[in-house]
Amino acid sequence: MARVNVWSELSAPADYPAVITGWYDDSKLRGEWPNCTWQQWHDGYGEAVALTSGGRWVREVKDRYHVSSEYITRDEAREWLLAAKEDDAIAEHFGDVPAEEDRRQGRQEIGAPVQIRLGDLLGRVDEYAAARQVSRAEAVRVLVAAGLEAEAART
Repeated sequence: MARVNVWSELSAPADYPAVITGWYDDSKLRGEWPNCTWQQWHDGYGEAVALTSGGRWVREVKDRYHVSSEYITRDEAREWLLAAKEDDAIAEHFGDVPAEEDRRQGRQEIGAPVQIRLGDLLGRVDEYAAARQVSRAEAVRVLVAAGLEAEAART
């Protein structure tokens, strides 16, 4: 058995005040995926994600003198494996790898897009938006909602 301590932060024992939060037996790992070459890892350099026999995900960092480990969440492990292009590991532990995944951050969709031609009203809508420091789309939504409320109040 080769016991590996898991620290509260990725830290060598000399870097206290990090504390040991657990340990695992690295001879019983269910899997280990380094993001470096096999030779670099076995020469004592690199980073890896491992799945312990108890089902916990661990991120390991090796330098020439020691291994530092910290527990990570399932989502963090999936992100790490995606970045390392470990598709087999992702498929085995997280399900199928999506054929294509848009990983850009963006705004939440407010609704399906609608295209309209505003003609001469476009300038007035832009002035309204600028005066309120909102986007053109937000200005259109506000103005349409106000028009619908006014129409409902008339009837």
